[in-house]
Amino acid sequence: MKKLVLALALALVALSPLVAAPLGKKELKELKAKLGAALNSGDWDAAGEHLKAMAKSNDKKVWKLMVKVVEKSPPQHQLELVLADAAKEMTDPGVQKEVRKTAVKSRQSRIRRVLMSSLAAAKDWDSLIKALKDKDEQTAAMAAWALIDNKVEAGVEPMIEQLEKVEKDQSGIWDVLNKGLGQLLGMRLNSAIEYRSRWELVKAQGGLNKVERPKTGSAGGGEVKTMVRVKLFDREIDCSRIVFILDVSGSMKAKDPDQQIYDDGEEGTRTRKGAGESKVGEDPEANLLTRLERAQRQLKKVIKHLPKNFKINIVAYSSHVKLWRSFDGDNPPQLHELTDKNRKEAMDFVDSFKAAGVTATDTALRRAFEVEGARCFYLLSDGTATHDGTTQVPTSEILAVLDEFEARHVTVHTLGFKGADVEMMKAVAEKGAGKYSDIK
Repeated sequence: MKKLVLALALALVALSPLVAAPLGKKELKELKAKLGAALNSGDWDAAGEHLKAMAKSNDKKVWKLMVKVVEKSPPQHQLELVLADAAKEMTDPGVQKEVRKTAVKSRQSRIRRVLMSSLAAAKDWDSLIKALKDKDEQTAAMAAWALIDNKVEAGVEPMIEQLEKVEKDQSGIWDVLNKGLGQLLGMRLNSAIEYRSRWELVKAQGGLNKVERPKTGSAGGGEVKTMVRVKLFDREIDCSRIVFILDVSGSMKAKDPDQQIYDDGEEGTRTRKGAGESKVGEDPEANLLTRLERAQRQLKKVIKHLPKNFKINIVAYSSHVKLWRSFDGDNPPQLHELTDKNRKEAMDFVDSFKAAGVTATDTALRRAFEVEGARCFYLLSDGTATHDGTTQVPTSEILAVLDEFEARHVTVHTLGFKGADVEMMKAVAEKGAGKYSDIK
């Protein structure tokens, strides 16, 4: 019996490397020296590796040192992700208290963003509620989603109050609050007053746990209405932080015979042109626009009419992917306000599109997710996803891209021209809590 106990003990010892031993003073001192050398030489990759190793110390003073280093690090090295991992690994109560303090008070918004999940893990709802007012939109949005995903009843009224402050000009995280409250309360509404009334009813019926959740892809039971009712084809824009993703593959040169042309004039004005309108002896397709021309016309109209405080970027894709505004130095792609200058440059970018190549939809989506702060995509396509023109990219691989970025809570709307892989585009919209529309 004693031999059996001894054997089990030895087996447990053999498994012990699964639980990292805390750093000794000598090891920590050596790591600090290596970190100092890396910082002096500007080797931020090495500094990141040393920070990872230092997290094993599980020490409050070490956490503070790590924060100072990451705050001074260049954004392109993304050392805030090392800090986020360390926040999960350093479980000492004193360290966790400092983690929560850093999440609220760090001078760097990129650090506050990645630590929102730590506040949620600690169920620090008060700090998340305070973060709803963070001056950095992405931090505020992540705080809102943490409250929404965890169905925090104490966060409902503060979110309604915050919605009330931003709904007049649809600024800040207006669309996040509108969408999130719709999910929480089981019904998409259009004002803080309506949500407050709905919340009183939900409380009377037993609270959030009694709410019947909308089905995936239903977006909470309806679309958010923008102030200006801007439409992309027949789809009303329901988000203020947008990436437009346009297929510019070779098939976009086609002209659909029964197409509906939306004029660039007043909203809702439209004419229909078809083969029957041609003159005797004239090519039936002479008066028709190509799919790309129709998409260009519509996208420029949207860019022209969206409010100034809305922010956009544009992805054009075929065999390759091109962004309107890509990396700014070492910083990732951003969204841009619609100043007069930006509107013109965006429309010039749209005018520059030429139809050629294949339809790399998965690559385009992945690139769109690189744009910081994006909260919805509008994807327009007329084809089947492929990288070589022959082999179809499985829908599961495209949906896997959305799975990878699920925590971003980006709504994905899809619009398909004739010939589009409708089933794939419907699946993408459903996965992305958006809607699919035929383009006619």
